[in-house]
Amino acid sequence: MSNPFTERGQALIELALVLLLLCMIVFGITEFGRYFFYANTANNAARDGVRWAVTHAAGSNWCTEVRQRVVDNYGTLFSPALTTANITVCINGACPTCLATQPANGARVQVRVNQTFTIVTGSIIPFFSGSRTIVGDASMRYEL
Repeated sequence: MSNPFTERGQALIELALVLLLLCMIVFGITEFGRYFFYANTANNAARDGVRWAVTHAAGSNWCTEVRQRVVDNYGTLFSPALTTANITVCINGACPTCLATQPANGARVQVRVNQTFTIVTGSIIPFFSGSRTIVGDASMRYEL
C-alpha cells in the first residue's frame, strides 16, 4: 500500500494542466465568437450601405453620404470604431470612384468595409496574438 503523503501535489499539477487546456479552449471559443460577430457586422454594414446607395439619387457628395451612413449605423459596433476611411464605394468595378454625377441606370455599385480585428486574448496567451483584416462586401445594381 502506498503512502498518501508521497503523492502530495499530484492533484494540483493535474488541475493546472487541465485548467490551462480548458482556458485555451474557452478563450478560443470567445475569440471565434467575436471574429464571427465582426465579420457578420461588416457584411451587414456593406449591404446596408450599398442598398442605400442604389435607392437614393446621387448628388455631389453621394459617396460621402454612403460612407457616413455606414459609419453612423455601424461605427460603434467595432473596436476600434469604424471610420469613413475604412469604406470604399465602387461603381462598375472602378475603385475608389466618387462620382459627382448620377451613375447610369443598371450600373453595379459595390460597398466594401475593411476593418482590423485585434485578438484580445493575446495578452493572456501569447500564441493567440495578432490581428486580422475583416472585409465586408456587397454589390447591387443602381435602380434610379
